[in-house]
Amino acid sequence: MARQIIVPACFPNGFTPTQVSWEVPFRDQCDVPPTIREVGIDRVLNRKVAGASVYLGTYGMGGAGLTGFGLEPKDDFPEDTLVLCIWGSDSWLHWDGKIIDDNKTFKSEVNNNTQHGSKNFLKEVIGTVLTSFDLHDNHCRLEFDDHVLEFQETPDNRPIKCGNKEQRIWDTKDSLWDAWFVTRSAALLV
Repeated sequence: MARQIIVPACFPNGFTPTQVSWEVPFRDQCDVPPTIREVGIDRVLNRKVAGASVYLGTYGMGGAGLTGFGLEPKDDFPEDTLVLCIWGSDSWLHWDGKIIDDNKTFKSEVNNNTQHGSKNFLKEVIGTVLTSFDLHDNHCRLEFDDHVLEFQETPDNRPIKCGNKEQRIWDTKDSLWDAWFVTRSAALLV
């Protein structure tokens, strides 16, 4: 049987990526890809985006909504997929200043001009080159040619949660250095 690739998806406000990864009962049968902390940002810089998705990851009965970028090979690096392992990550990310998430609940509560939409995002990011990656524990900024992808430090412009209407807050125990993974496959279990 082929080994599964598993990534510890972060559930902000409660579980750190490390805690989630060790709760997996069949961890010894899976491969956990390295984080960007482990491989370094240089591995993904100046690489063309061959494909992208905001629907990566499965827990077996549905999707986790991880955002990932298929990167073309460069020098000694094979094809890689750079993945932000945050559940529903398109609700946390801004593309050119607008939230990617096109959740209908969010649209009804704010001006539609604040959302970019996943289809537009995917069309625009594919074919660009990742030229800059400024990463911190609680925010990051990636530049793709003349476009900017951000996980903003303050939650002011993030959609609220659909169920309890609370603000999406990034837990201070978590680090984006441990939420970005580099894998050779986009077929991910969480």
